[in-house]
Order: sequence, then C-alpha cells, then structure tokens
Amino acid sequence: MQGKAAVITGGAHGIGRAIAEAFRREGAAVHIFVSAAFIFNHLTMSQKT
Repeated sequence: MQGKAAVITGGAHGIGRAIAEAFRREGAAVHIFVSAAFIFNHLTMSQKT
C-alpha cells in the first residue's frame, strides 16, 4: 500500500482503529476522522477517573 492514502471514519477505537493500524503497517498514509461527540465523551469520561 506504499504511496496510497486511506481515509478512515470512526477510526479512534474498535474495528475502525484496527483497520487504520493495518493500513499503516502496510505503508499507507492514514487519515482518521472521529466525531466531536466521541472526543467530548472521551474527555468527559477521562475527567471522572
């Protein structure tokens, strides 16, 4: 996948993250998009611990 680009939506966790990591291992330039709601929820949860 050298020289290729992959756009991954929902790549912050779970299957999306695994796919992004696999593409990266194969040499692709990976661009990950996550929703603002996911970021907000993640930050909120990390503040509670």
